[in-house]
Amino acid sequence: RGLGDVYKRQDQNNLLEEKVKQRTEQLQKAKEEAEKNERKFRLLFDSNLDDINLFYLEESGPSNFFESNPASQAVLGYSKEELLNLNIIDIDTRLDERGYYEENIKKLLEKGSHEFETIIRKKGGELRNMEVKANVFDLDGKMAVMNIYRDITERKKFIDAIINQNKALKEIAWIQSHVVRAPLARMMGVIHLIMDSDVEPQELTKFLKMILDSAFESVSYTHLRAHETVLD
Repeated sequence: RGLGDVYKRQDQNNLLEEKVKQRTEQLQKAKEEAEKNERKFRLLFDSNLDDINLFYLEESGPSNFFESNPASQAVLGYSKEELLNLNIIDIDTRLDERGYYEENIKKLLEKGSHEFETIIRKKGGELRNMEVKANVFDLDGKMAVMNIYRDITERKKFIDAIINQNKALKEIAWIQSHVVRAPLARMMGVIHLIMDSDVEPQELTKFLKMILDSAFESVSYTHLRAHETVLD
């Protein structure tokens, strides 16, 4: 019986060792997978052309950035060490607007992600229009936010140019339908006068000159506004 207990304990020890071995292998695989995912994330993070900054949401407000990608440093003009001493208050000019921060944080916490537009100030003082995609997540028990900034300055300039061009074209259309109407009305009046009455040659020359002047006035004004629109 004593020998049986020895064998039994040996079997239990062998089983325990096997379980420990399996668990160790599982932990090792999990560690390798985590490291692989971390390398993948780091590669995507560092190679992203959009400006990415991460910070914590604290009771007192946004923390300093604890991570930023190379694109952020290139876009904002700060070194990584400088960025770690800054937060969104230092770069987002709209944070001076009443309710701006509270409204966006509320939407972010409600949905887990939020998109909005803002204007950032670079290190040298230059202002750029940015489209922001914010995501909130738990990181080591703390609430973290990842902001992805995309520069839309040139796109907004292009859209504004189209809007201004459309306004100018509408103005031309209004001019053609209103301002040009006056000289055309004079032309028609003179033509009817010539057709409905006997006109002396001397008076005919005078009337023809009036028609020509009115036509020139109409064409010149339209061409001038069209030229100004192209230059704008």
